Amino acid sequence: MDIQSLSEAHPSEQVQTGADGFGEWLTVSEAATYCSLSGLERTPKTLRKWAHRSHRDPENAELTVRREDVDNGFRWTIEKTSL
Repeated sequence: MDIQSLSEAHPSEQVQTGADGFGEWLTVSEAATYCSLSGLERTPKTLRKWAHRSHRDPENAELTVRREDVDNGFRWTIEKTSL
């Protein structure tokens, strides 16, 4: 699967981080695209699994994550530097 079809299959939006602007926190789709461009094979499913595990057990976290409530449930946002 190429990057463009991945981006189209998983549309995303920028997540605001506060006074410093956008881009430090990525949605799962953005994180998967970032990893792919960086040469890391990470699927959205893998990133969601790691996010859930990291949120549940922060002392052994693989990623720095936030769980954000949205209209139809929740979404994970992942700190870019933790990838």
